[in-house]
Amino acid sequence: MRFEGRDDGNWRALDAAILLPGRAGSEARPALPQLIAVYEEEAVAPARGRVEFSRAEAVDSRIRGRSLDEERAGAVAVPATPANSLLASRAHEPLWTVDLTERTPSYSAPMAPEELRRDEPLRDRLRPGRFLALLPLVHFLREIGGAERWTQPPLRAAIVLDDPNLHWPSYGFVRFDGLADAAEESRFHVAIAMVPFDGWFAHPRVVRLFREKSTALSLVMHGNNHEKRELAQPLVDAERSALIAQAVRRVAAFEQRTGIPVARVMTPPHGACGEAMMQTMARSGIEALCISNPRPWLESPPADHPLLAWAPADFVGGLPLLPRYRLDRPCDDLVFRAFLDQPLILYGHHGDLAAGVEALSSAAREINSFGDVRWCSPSSIARSNVALRSRGDVLEAQLFARRVSLEVPAGIREIVAGPAADEQFEGDFLLLRDESAALSAPVYGRPFEPLPVSGPTRVELTLASLSAIDVSLVPAPRRRLWPAVRRIAVETRDRLVPLTRSRHHA
Repeated sequence: MRFEGRDDGNWRALDAAILLPGRAGSEARPALPQLIAVYEEEAVAPARGRVEFSRAEAVDSRIRGRSLDEERAGAVAVPATPANSLLASRAHEPLWTVDLTERTPSYSAPMAPEELRRDEPLRDRLRPGRFLALLPLVHFLREIGGAERWTQPPLRAAIVLDDPNLHWPSYGFVRFDGLADAAEESRFHVAIAMVPFDGWFAHPRVVRLFREKSTALSLVMHGNNHEKRELAQPLVDAERSALIAQAVRRVAAFEQRTGIPVARVMTPPHGACGEAMMQTMARSGIEALCISNPRPWLESPPADHPLLAWAPADFVGGLPLLPRYRLDRPCDDLVFRAFLDQPLILYGHHGDLAAGVEALSSAAREINSFGDVRWCSPSSIARSNVALRSRGDVLEAQLFARRVSLEVPAGIREIVAGPAADEQFEGDFLLLRDESAALSAPVYGRPFEPLPVSGPTRVELTLASLSAIDVSLVPAPRRRLWPAVRRIAVETRDRLVPLTRSRHHA
């Protein structure tokens, strides 16, 4: 979309209009879809209130019928007329309405967003407590997108539990069979973030369970040895390559022994990861990093990334970052994550199940209330992170991942695809494989160069690197005793916690 300033009456060659405060009373309103903002946000004094979204079809399904706290809702309102349909209100005072009696809809919103500060990302204006100025504007822009709109990734979700291994049918408060039963009954998916060091053994009964219940249970990577700030250490390139290559080799050996796939999705121990390590992971076959803070090494958001944490994934060093959210935190921010087409990935530890799996079932019920939610592994989330639109016989794809699998409709003859990121991907190229034609040769090209395809079919697009690291050739890090001692101590502690707690209660 392109935004242009216009004087009253000069509405030529426009698709829609936004009337800012001070212009809302103009008599020369355009015969266009329009959004009328009543106040300037910075002129409204904070007065907290509860925003009630209506159940009208005009309201996005992910916010429809919800009740959210807002720091300025108690100080604003919009004019109400019998012709207006109520979209949001506070104590029966209209906050957001639409008039559908004319040929084109006219929306009234309480506030126009104030300018961003230099280091303030836009996402800070769409969060619990502050959303009333921006949400109606984003909603309006989506409504007028028309044929140019991208089809965003479907709503997907997963729960990640950090640290457990498969050495025994239980780990701390986690019982894998009960976890699988609850996941099937309450409709959710749990990914166990296993430390690659722990992949040397898996209990046969647990192996059988994970293989039989793959729709409910899966595995992702959790560091390598799970040492303090393991992925945020100030290492040289060779040391970083050795650490990640060893982790990948360990999970590959685990897969070969057990037949259980391990997603090449990394969850960093303690949420700490450095930018250089992300670059190494992208070159080593790691498909995504699942992390709560997209820039954990910075004290404040970068000034040159106003759309940080806005898209289904951010890229750093060529690596997609999947946002995740603490299991024990309030669920309000999940509403905005769903509204922004982001995956809903909750994470916790075995201690979060101290009172049973109801904590997971309760979170799943909240997420399932958003509508048609696809619960799947983090690997499936990463590989479906793509936005699509068709233009004639060309399918355009915005990649929020290094590898995606997608359906190509009939009539499509070319795919134009590339990463949806500001950073440069020099040395990267696209590899297209037609999954419906097993014997066909792969097609190579630069990002955003047309690649030939013949729909209908299913293809896999991979963002490959000319500087890719062959993990089989990287020397292993020097042997150390500490990782083994630490893992034994941590696992022993985690397994004893339920016993000590039950003895205390007795």
